[in-house]
Amino acid sequence: MILIKAVYLLFAVVHPITELLSGTNLRIFLNRVYYKKNRDDFPVSKSRGTVGSLAVLVLLVAALLGRRFGVDWWCLALGLALADVVQHVTHFALRPRQAAPRIHLITILGVALFLPWMNRDGKLDLLEPWPLVVGALIILGNWGYNSWRARWGQ
Repeated sequence: MILIKAVYLLFAVVHPITELLSGTNLRIFLNRVYYKKNRDDFPVSKSRGTVGSLAVLVLLVAALLGRRFGVDWWCLALGLALADVVQHVTHFALRPRQAAPRIHLITILGVALFLPWMNRDGKLDLLEPWPLVVGALIILGNWGYNSWRARWGQ
């Protein structure tokens, strides 16, 4: 179990870090390719991109906590990872030959594949799916907000 957690932690750390590196910078990819703006800081600024990637890192690592402090961290991370997989599949479909979408997709798939072993309870409470929904809304809400800003030039 320690090896599985170590592999999960590796993917959970590598995924957001690759989004910040120059050759695979997700912020620049989103601004120039996905949102089709000439600037690499609109609608996703450098500070928002960095804070966002670090927030993802914290939430993915928090999955190791299980159900503590009134939050099912595993379920929250699952919602985030599943929404992020959808986002990165979309990016990969747009630019399959570029390194950034491919690396981001591979690392988030690694997170999603190893995430079930982080569930300490061994069950998913579908009657209280709010952590799963909140995790997904973090990614999808950010995408929606950035899309709105790019469309209206805010």
